[in-house]
Amino acid sequence: MVHAGVDRTNLENAVVIVEDDDGVRASLDILLRASGFETMLFEDAESFLAADILTPRCMLLDMNLPGQSGRHVLDAVRGKGVAVIVISARKQPTKELIDAGATAVLEKPVDIPRLMDLLKQIFA
Repeated sequence: MVHAGVDRTNLENAVVIVEDDDGVRASLDILLRASGFETMLFEDAESFLAADILTPRCMLLDMNLPGQSGRHVLDAVRGKGVAVIVISARKQPTKELIDAGATAVLEKPVDIPRLMDLLKQIFA
């Protein structure tokens, strides 16, 4: 699932959200769009990996996705300059994920001020 209206070839100001929970995905979309970001939404790893898009500047990535895990996506974008903020309802091994290429790891419910601070740093 891709949010309509975003130029797939210019993701410089877009945040890709890969999240299977409809409510969380929609809430993050509303928050980020209200904060001036463009968004692209995906409900699973497979739909993101199959999408015909250039490398995004930033991604919010759930680790516990149906089918292929968020770790598979993290591995796929590693070394491509994508700032990946991992979000998860389950405790994740922060050091391991940072070593694997994540920029930050946030637990759900997401600390919104912390998320916005991270995004400001990434898009500065």
